[in-house]
Amino acid sequence: MHIPTFSLLTSTLLIAQTTATCYSSGGSWGNDAQKNDARVKIQDWCRIYGEANYGSGVQAKSCVSYSNGKIMFRIKNGASGTRYLDFSSCTATLYPFLLDCANGGYNDGGSGWRGRADPGTGCD
Repeated sequence: MHIPTFSLLTSTLLIAQTTATCYSSGGSWGNDAQKNDARVKIQDWCRIYGEANYGSGVQAKSCVSYSNGKIMFRIKNGASGTRYLDFSSCTATLYPFLLDCANGGYNDGGSGWRGRADPGTGCD
């Protein structure tokens, strides 16, 4: 049933403290099927890089392929000490860049998790 998934996503986003700054140009997420693929890629990425401790200023960053090109994902610990990144926090940090930003976005400030999701044809 699809309603629990939507409810879980909505609940997760409500507790997220990510402020998305959207890119005004560059690659876009594409059509609805491609956006859904990007959502799945966020989950896959968080299964790999979530469930781990990150020291202050330490980041996880990688480029993944999806149906509309590539996505550069990054999450950085903006806190002054080591923090544990769980799956829910990881997805809640990255989802706003998909849901709220047509061209992806980033968060480079604050003392929480600093995410980035940048769709395009390649990665830096």
